[in-house]
Amino acid sequence: MEENPLQPMGNSMHQNIMIGCQKPFDLMKEVDPTWLDRTNNAEWQLTEFPELLAGGPPARLDLSKLPAVWQKLAGFEPIPLEEIGPRPDR
Repeated sequence: MEENPLQPMGNSMHQNIMIGCQKPFDLMKEVDPTWLDRTNNAEWQLTEFPELLAGGPPARLDLSKLPAVWQKLAGFEPIPLEEIGPRPDR
């Protein structure tokens, strides 16, 4: 509590895949970037994955195409989308 408890000191962002993020690590001006550990993150432009764009204009993201993108990323372990969300059996 003595080290400025309202700031994100010691937070980490590791092994993320960011596609089409204009400012993936946009920090407020009072946040010191050294407080955050942001290692081993991959950033790509949305234009590198045109299969994610559907229809338009304006184009929208077709997230059902994500598994095809994951296959292009060496070492990426797919997110178990079927396990995300409410589970009425629990």
